[in-house]
Amino acid sequence: MDRSGNRHLCSANAPPEGASSLRLQTEHLPCAVVLTVGGDIDLSGIGALSTALAEAILQESPLLVVDLTPARFLSCGGISVLVAAHHLTSDETRLVVVASSRATWRPLRLTGVDRLLSVHDDLQDALR
Repeated sequence: MDRSGNRHLCSANAPPEGASSLRLQTEHLPCAVVLTVGGDIDLSGIGALSTALAEAILQESPLLVVDLTPARFLSCGGISVLVAAHHLTSDETRLVVVASSRATWRPLRLTGVDRLLSVHDDLQDALR
């Protein structure tokens, strides 16, 4: 809550420069591209996340899975990147998100993004 009593779902405070803990790993499977995202998905790492998602989309796989299982934090900026990636996928590519921890599924649910994106509890379910 800010001084005026308004509630905010997301913080716009930038982390210290160079403090990104974001870890990205891309795996190419026969039926999918899996982008695993670990660490804190905050302002310091959304550029790298955006680039990794753009590169994964260019692979034109029928399925693009963004696995947030190892992520510790998901900011509004990270959510915006996921939504933008969803809009950039073609009709031939389905984007799904794995959000198994409270740190990732809760922001998606609170913002209503879980109604736009296909969100799964685990990777095996997402790959089906």
